[in-house]
Amino acid sequence: LDTSEADIIIRSADHTNFPIHKSILASSSQFFKDMFSLPQPSSAVVNGLPVVHVSEDAELVQALITVLYPIPSKIPTSYDRVLALLAAAQKYDMSAVKSSIRAEVRRRNLLATSGTAAFVYAIASKNRLLPESETAARLTLNHPL
Repeated sequence: LDTSEADIIIRSADHTNFPIHKSILASSSQFFKDMFSLPQPSSAVVNGLPVVHVSEDAELVQALITVLYPIPSKIPTSYDRVLALLAAAQKYDMSAVKSSIRAEVRRRNLLATSGTAAFVYAIASKNRLLPESETAARLTLNHPL
């Protein structure tokens, strides 16, 4: 990923910096588009670029960024991390990103199993991920109480 012309840094919760292009982020996220349209208070600067702090860890931030750019996606391999990624995409109002993640999950067959259905349902419901909640709820029907 060529970030030589990046104009903003996204800093993960575990303090990893990701230089990216503000226009790419704003075009993919109404949340960031709105944020960038408002005057920003003085904040941290790294290599002359303003820093935006996010609450997600580096793995999730990197996965989100790989979906934004025309490079191979780095979607997590565990379903609970995929749910966390979908929750982040929902939090930042990234509809197309959520669709891309869901398509990749289906392609890789990374779906919930009946053994993890209750866990997946709890996480998906908490994050208001309706398609994942419905799938997990159906899977619980196959699991004995």
